[in-house]
Amino acid sequence: MNEGKRTLIIFFVCIFLCSLVINFILVSMLSNDQKRRESIVTKPVQQPGLKPSSKEAPPMEADRIPLTNTQHPLHKFARGIDISHYQLKIDWPSVKKDGKSFVYIKATGFKYKSGGPLENDPTFSMHWADADQAGFICGAYHFFHPNSDPVEQANFFIKRVKSRLDDQSLPPMLDIEYDPKAFKQEISKAEYAEKALKCLNTIESALQQTPVIYTNLSTGNNFLSGEEFRRFPLFIAYPEPSINPNRLRIPKAWNKQYAIWQYTSKLSIAGIQGTVDEDLFNGSLQDLKDFIKNSHHNN
Repeated sequence: MNEGKRTLIIFFVCIFLCSLVINFILVSMLSNDQKRRESIVTKPVQQPGLKPSSKEAPPMEADRIPLTNTQHPLHKFARGIDISHYQLKIDWPSVKKDGKSFVYIKATGFKYKSGGPLENDPTFSMHWADADQAGFICGAYHFFHPNSDPVEQANFFIKRVKSRLDDQSLPPMLDIEYDPKAFKQEISKAEYAEKALKCLNTIESALQQTPVIYTNLSTGNNFLSGEEFRRFPLFIAYPEPSINPNRLRIPKAWNKQYAIWQYTSKLSIAGIQGTVDEDLFNGSLQDLKDFIKNSHHNN
């Protein structure tokens, strides 16, 4: 092979090798850029108005880490459920075995979503007796509606539950949820708040125990935003089981404080057909008992 051909071959080999090196560099750059973009997209975003946790909580989906597992960041919280006639038959010993210690039971409400007439929940007495016998800490709640007289609502609820309550019962709870489809007539935010407060005060005066307000973020911020509601402990309806509890979005009146969190609305457990709401008290079982004690006015 003469010198000219050898030089030509070496030239083309060099070009080929250079192209391989350049291609490798380009592929590496694209891969690194893609990883950088993915890291930006998946970076947790701090919820507005709330302090981030000092340490990012691990995943908390119930199918991945059961609440009873000591690795779960909420395993020390007292756990309970809230029920109504939708949970017709309950095997309470099985529910107790699942780690539940308290229950809120619907006592009164309305026949129709539009309000009125007032009616008793048909399963209240049965659920209370059975849960109490199984060793649950029980509490009663009323579903509030602004289309009905608030004092009449309160008195209807008081009559239904007073004989059941004792110094170990959960504070009475008022379920306050705004549903525009359920209103017969327009109501101002001020009137809504006034009626809710009157209902709460009537219950408190009669039972000598500070009621709990169950509400969601929207209703809380739009209708219960006054400081006068802050003294009523908050039961926040925020069924997001994977969220870090330090990042719960709380209605502004409660200044980021809550007593109970409705952790999920789709709990499936032995003893209850279908699904049920699961609730976490913001503390241990002993903390819950202290909370009940402090809710009574004679203490």
